[in-house]
Amino acid sequence: MSEPKIDQSQASIGVGFSTNVNAQQIGGTIHNNSPEKRQNLAEAAAEIKKLLEQLAQDYPTETLTQKAAVAEEALQIIESNPTFKQRLLSAMEGMAVEAVIQLIDHPVANIMREGIERFREPT
Repeated sequence: MSEPKIDQSQASIGVGFSTNVNAQQIGGTIHNNSPEKRQNLAEAAAEIKKLLEQLAQDYPTETLTQKAAVAEEALQIIESNPTFKQRLLSAMEGMAVEAVIQLIDHPVANIMREGIERFREPT
């Protein structure tokens, strides 16, 4: 039996599969993320990380409550800057919020997850 042929050349998300019962991995692969898009996302994540680092100098981030306060402040700053917010949304298009959180690489970033997801919702 031959494996089915699926054209994923224009897909944003590709699907890997195997008809081999002993296959160890079946999963998805992200395709078509241009270098420009990856660069834009990396720049937006770096800007958010820098913002979080600046806020962490002014506000304590020892407890979850304190981290949540810093996350809320960062989200408000992003929300009040339509240009940056739109750049972030454009860079995130077709990407999981988890990818953004990992790129930010800051302890407060995980707390920001819901707020970043909320940016995608129509206002």
